[in-house]
Amino acid sequence: MVHNSLTPKIQIDPVIYTVIVNDKLATTEPAEKLSLSRLYNLTFGG
Repeated sequence: MVHNSLTPKIQIDPVIYTVIVNDKLATTEPAEKLSLSRLYNLTFGG
């Protein structure tokens, strides 16, 4: 990417589902609404 030279240090703990970016815990609030495409998992055989 032309204007993005950042390379943050990212650590992921798959056991307790935490993400740490540049030694800070990354958090977000749970979504209150999801689009219809997010409510269902469609799988296609191939």
